[in-house]
Amino acid sequence: MLTTRTLSQGLSQNIRTIAHGVISGQIVVQLKAVPKALSYELHYAAAGNGGAVPSWTTELVTSVRTPVRSNGLTPGTTYAFQVRSLGRSGYSDWSDPVTFMCT
Repeated sequence: MLTTRTLSQGLSQNIRTIAHGVISGQIVVQLKAVPKALSYELHYAAAGNGGAVPSWTTELVTSVRTPVRSNGLTPGTTYAFQVRSLGRSGYSDWSDPVTFMCT
């Protein structure tokens, strides 16, 4: 019997999944690996501030094997997440933003 496995597309070029954490105010982000990346930066901010410049929180990510847990977020608030990778030639551009509401 031949079986095939379908790979999921993910939410963006660098973000595989976003989910609610086990506690209120926590969001869990699973990143996709970028070939030859040395590390990653994940940043997030409250989305939709009426056009105001967002105040980004940045987290250094050294491995995509372990999901990133962002804690202390405000339930009921929608957050925008972006990722970039660091390679030998420097940082990539930020990924397209992915939004997710915290509970």
